[in-house]
Amino acid sequence: MNPLEKYAEIPPFVEYGYEPKTTFWGDFGVADVFVLNGMEPDAVQDTYNRSFEQYKDDKEYGTELAMVLNHKAWRHNDDGNTQLAKLYSKLFHELDHYIFEKWSSDDLDYYLKVID
Repeated sequence: MNPLEKYAEIPPFVEYGYEPKTTFWGDFGVADVFVLNGMEPDAVQDTYNRSFEQYKDDKEYGTELAMVLNHKAWRHNDDGNTQLAKLYSKLFHELDHYIFEKWSSDDLDYYLKVID
């Protein structure tokens, strides 16, 4: 399996009945390949920055972004990609903190139900 296939495959949360609303999983999968091949070391951070700025206050897209970041952190940790695992974990916690600080209680309820 080539690296792009491994990191751009179907999101693991689909197994639990969640229907993706964005292309975040694939977007970050492409960024992973660029980072892992040494072609663009900031690809994951750049992808996050653009996604965060555009969707940080959208309850559905922001929630899905958090799910992708969390799953990518676990996936890279399992694969021994410590640097990427730490980066994804840092980004997840940054977004999670933002959500708890800025979102309304209704949006926060949605977030907590979906990520549980």
